[in-house]
Amino acid sequence: ISSTHTGGEYQIMVALPEDYTNADPETRYSVVYLLDANYFFGTITEFIRVENLVQEIPHIIIVGIGYPEKPLEGRVSDMLQNPDRFLEFVGDELIPLIDKTYKTETRSPDRTIMGHSLGGQFVLYTLFNRPELFNRYVAASPSSPTWEDIIPLEANFAQENSALLVSLFMSAGEDELALPQIQDMFTTIQDRNYDGLEITFVP
Repeated sequence: ISSTHTGGEYQIMVALPEDYTNADPETRYSVVYLLDANYFFGTITEFIRVENLVQEIPHIIIVGIGYPEKPLEGRVSDMLQNPDRFLEFVGDELIPLIDKTYKTETRSPDRTIMGHSLGGQFVLYTLFNRPELFNRYVAASPSSPTWEDIIPLEANFAQENSALLVSLFMSAGEDELALPQIQDMFTTIQDRNYDGLEITFVP
């Protein structure tokens, strides 16, 4: 699909739960929006399907946001250079399209955004710009050259908001723990004591 906000082309990958076709017409599904789908869509989709076999977890729709060509250049342009435009694409173009096309829960939307590395950084960018878009935020190893942009963004958000009604999961690899940014960001968010925030950090 094309975006009027970014001017870019996107390859949107959608995985439906196994019961989607035969489910009651009134059944509605939660949605996971996965960044960097060129790299992670297959892995995450199969992981969730396997988990459905071994334990009872909700059936969900997975929406991967990828690029038809040059995914590395696309992710840098969107998540590093123009995150404001990319967020407009996700919030104002993609989500309405998915809600119109598939049986998603729209009365009380249940959405997750998930990203790794630069994608994890964009997850935090989204959290402190338009937190109402998603219920759950998964920032795996969030890192990029723009930590100095995220820190004041969170500080500005904290000055104007005492509540943050979402769940936030952050993680960091062993080598990343030698760098203070991820741990410091988690500690800063946790110490704000936002009303309604559920926050988890896994090193």
